[in-house]
Amino acid sequence: MAFISLSTSRFDYKYDYNISEEILSSGSTQSINTHPCHEFMKFLSSGSFFFAYDFDLTRSAQKKYHDNDLFREKGFWSSLDRRFFWNSFMISNLVKLRSQLNTNAQTTLDQSGLMVIIIQGYISITPIRSIGESDSILAIISRMSCKRTGTRYNARGVDDDGHVANFVETETTLFTTKYCLSHIIIRGSVPGQL
Repeated sequence: MAFISLSTSRFDYKYDYNISEEILSSGSTQSINTHPCHEFMKFLSSGSFFFAYDFDLTRSAQKKYHDNDLFREKGFWSSLDRRFFWNSFMISNLVKLRSQLNTNAQTTLDQSGLMVIIIQGYISITPIRSIGESDSILAIISRMSCKRTGTRYNARGVDDDGHVANFVETETTLFTTKYCLSHIIIRGSVPGQL
């Protein structure tokens, strides 16, 4: 990943945020030019972003089942859960443009790879063998909300819109040939009163 300045060549070098982080955190007096995008690169390099072109990662299996009528009525892009859709602002104008296109143009835009759904969290999918059953799949998906993020002690409580700090929804799903079983656990940082 590279961030190149269009107005100065001061940071036009191969930037390794790991080395810079070691120097900054060691308390060294060694002078380095900290890249202006250092924290952003560190955030993006955390390895916790997941995407899918044609699968809704923002909604749980339970929500997809209950919102099936909404999906049929308003379509894929209208049924996404905005709490977990990290790049919704970046592609919102493309989604609006898509709604004004004819079916062929919508298909072309969908196949272009520009409209990607990104979540932050964790995903693990494992095939398992059940006794007396054919192979099954166990999936764990943790979705972190994009509404109120931050470090544990800096982002706490509930905002005016009801969004809890560091809200995470973790879904464990078992897919068999006959069933789809889903269990959801949620968490957030809300300090209690003593």
